[in-house]
This record gives sequence, structure tokens and C-alpha cells, in this order.
Amino acid sequence: MKIHYKITLEDGTIAEDTFACETVDLNEEDGLFPAEIDSMLQHIDIDMTYDHILKPENGWGLRDPENIHKLPIDDFEAYADLTEGMILNFDLPNGDSIPGAIVNITAGQVFVDFNHPYAGQTLHFHIKRTA
Repeated sequence: MKIHYKITLEDGTIAEDTFACETVDLNEEDGLFPAEIDSMLQHIDIDMTYDHILKPENGWGLRDPENIHKLPIDDFEAYADLTEGMILNFDLPNGDSIPGAIVNITAGQVFVDFNHPYAGQTLHFHIKRTA
């Protein structure tokens, strides 16, 4: 299925917008959206648009303070330009990787937030199915 979508935060900030780009080719197994949005997509016809408000508990969940980890700054020697706000990929023991946002850098320590960027956010979805 091909779609265009726009995700807007509660304050009106546009987080993602594909309407000016090529359509997104979406498969159910992609896991791009939470189950509530995937389910809704199965019921819209070509050329239909759909607006939906997604609460955090039905989306990427609530922010979990335990997902913010303190790591030694020595682990970041490869990043000479390490700054707060940077998103880095971290390798997991199983071979997968997970993004983490640098939220604070202090003497000897780096605090990394592993919450999903949309965790805790109420999101407004505007979706148009094109094929």
C-alpha cells in the first residue's frame, strides 16, 4: 500500500511530513506505525484521507526515566564533536542497534535517553492512501 502521511505534535510542530516527497510504500511487517494506525490503514480506500489522534499509551508508550542511562565519557572517544541533542546508534549484544539521544554531558559522564522520540507524545496523524 502506498501512502502519504504527516505527524504533528500537540503544539503544532510537524514531526514528519511525506506529502512533498514520493509516497511511502508500506507493508504490514514494516512496523513503521503502532498497531492502532496499522489497523486503521487496513480500512481506508485509495484516495481516502484519514485523521487520527494517537495517545502515547496506544503509540510508542510513555516516557520511562529508567531508559535514560549514564555512560562513561570514555565510551565516546570516537566522537570528537559530541553534543547534547545528538542521536547515536548503540550496538546491542544480540547484534541489533538502538538509537539514543545525548541529553547531558558532564565531567566523565554522558547521559543517553533510549526512549523512543515519540514516547509520551500525543500525535496527530494525517494519512492519505494513494494505492
